[in-house]
Amino acid sequence: LPTPPIEPNSAPPRILAMRFSSLDVRRGQRWSGAIVTGSNVASIEVRTNLFSINVPKRAPGRFTFVLNVLDTPPIFVRAYRLRVIARNSAGDKYEENLPFRIR
Repeated sequence: LPTPPIEPNSAPPRILAMRFSSLDVRRGQRWSGAIVTGSNVASIEVRTNLFSINVPKRAPGRFTFVLNVLDTPPIFVRAYRLRVIARNSAGDKYEENLPFRIR
């Protein structure tokens, strides 16, 4: 993944790169991701209409997570829109959407 650029705090948030272990996850599987942003991004949220994750910030512009996908009821086994939302300290947001499936 690229090196996060130094951005002024007033710059709009942006996502430079994302890497996920998979976008097609099986119940009971471990799922992880890494996201690179400009240094001014204060938070990253990864969400669907089923869950929301506030991704821990490891260093300026670097966010990573690892979690276990719980065994969910069959009604939740389907495709979702994965929203990745970056926010700066002023609350401005930038969003990218990805296809995501729980099997």
